[in-house]
Amino acid sequence: MSASTIIGALNFTNNNGATIYGRVRGGRNSNGDGYASLGTGLGDNLYAIEGGNVGIGTNSPQYKLQVEGDM
Repeated sequence: MSASTIIGALNFTNNNGATIYGRVRGGRNSNGDGYASLGTGLGDNLYAIEGGNVGIGTNSPQYKLQVEGDM
């Protein structure tokens, strides 16, 4: 497996671009699946990969909905 590849990104920043408040990205994950992700700050929180799997707290969901971490 290789590292994730970001193909495109849209960042939501303050007026001078120094602080990222949110972002939307798309690319290929380490498994080679196309993905779209939503995040806040510098972290991505939600991933949707081709095939329809969605992950919260994981960038390679194995199920239709996979949640990692504390709720």
